[in-house]
Amino acid sequence: MKKKLIFHIGCSAGFYSEYLGLVFAYLYSKLNNIEFSIYSKDANFKYDKGWSDYFETFTSEAENEQHSIYNRRQKYPKLKAVIKSLVKTIVKNKKAPVWMYNRYKPKRLIEYIREKKFKKREKFDYYTFDLWDRFQKLNPHKNYSILRNKLIFNNETYTLKDLLQQTIFETYVFNAKTRTEMELLRNTLNLTEKYIGMHIRGGDKYKEEIVFEYREYFEKLKLINHSSINTIFILTDDYSIIMNIKSEYPEYTIFSLCEKSENGYHNTQFNTYNPTIKKNQLLKLFTSVDLLIKSELFIGVYNSNPDVFIDLVRSDNSYFVDMKVLNN
Repeated sequence: MKKKLIFHIGCSAGFYSEYLGLVFAYLYSKLNNIEFSIYSKDANFKYDKGWSDYFETFTSEAENEQHSIYNRRQKYPKLKAVIKSLVKTIVKNKKAPVWMYNRYKPKRLIEYIREKKFKKREKFDYYTFDLWDRFQKLNPHKNYSILRNKLIFNNETYTLKDLLQQTIFETYVFNAKTRTEMELLRNTLNLTEKYIGMHIRGGDKYKEEIVFEYREYFEKLKLINHSSINTIFILTDDYSIIMNIKSEYPEYTIFSLCEKSENGYHNTQFNTYNPTIKKNQLLKLFTSVDLLIKSELFIGVYNSNPDVFIDLVRSDNSYFVDMKVLNN
């Protein structure tokens, strides 16, 4: 009898971080003959039901709301790791994330007992955190070269990128309403048929990774763009970046869905928005990512989840300012 994983999507991180986790988990499940289901009723991106708000259904979905309590994205760290983090926090005079200490609150002891009982009662074998470390081995974020690894699936040989791409094409299918709303957004741009795409991230990204300034993208562009295309579509969360680029690089025509009021994306702030605002922001994000996928050449950073996703979907002409090689 097949074992079963219920993947909790939308429980803590930004959309593409959450979605790539789903992709890796789904592919891992296929490779290891594990039944795959999702839970999204409490998703941080939902405005009504969860996954089906934007996408076509591709698998069964759990309904029990206690997944919100027990089905975490990752295991809580060991006490040694928490103490080590606390020391670093004190030395650097920074506030430590609350989730690191949740495991050691007295009430958690009861939940650990209930986790096992809930799993048995609902008849599944794996929470998201049970297999998190295993399916993250399919994540090329830290090691781009693994995308060329050969894997056997259904008696056929594929590269890891082939399989991840197939998984995305199966799961990342917008429903009719979302497609219509995205088309309306695209039409507001009057974008030319051929254009260059860039994703320049600001906001809270600096807390996780190095943030590269916009000039580094244009230095990269000078090295790789030998065409006559002078139109650029930019996905960014900070309108000041758009203004600076227009001022410093007047030879390019710049398009973006970023609004003048935007001064950087912060995931904790996004999670406090009402469903309508979340929906509008996500529709802009989905539309922007779709435009970047369809660009003639794309420049981003591989330390960003949307850019990892874009690269997995695109076949070529993707470049990253945080990689030394020119052609990835």
